[in-house]
Amino acid sequence: MVVPPDIDGLPPAELRQLLLKLLAENAELKRQNAELREEIARLKGAEGPIVDQTQWDGERHLANARRKRGPSPPARQDRAAGQG
Repeated sequence: MVVPPDIDGLPPAELRQLLLKLLAENAELKRQNAELREEIARLKGAEGPIVDQTQWDGERHLANARRKRGPSPPARQDRAAGQG
């Protein structure tokens, strides 16, 4: 798609048309992307829902941080219970 060099000078009606065209193009690209992800998963032999890689990286990062930190300290007892 060719974008006019100066979109600031376009009238509102033409801006709307351009916006609608870009939104439709974006939706089509997202649909194609989802199809390709499903095909890749199928070719790799994966079953079940496809996990977004950024979500997986975040979970892996958290697991590594917990592993480096070691076990959690025991829960602290309520201080008020020991006084009195």
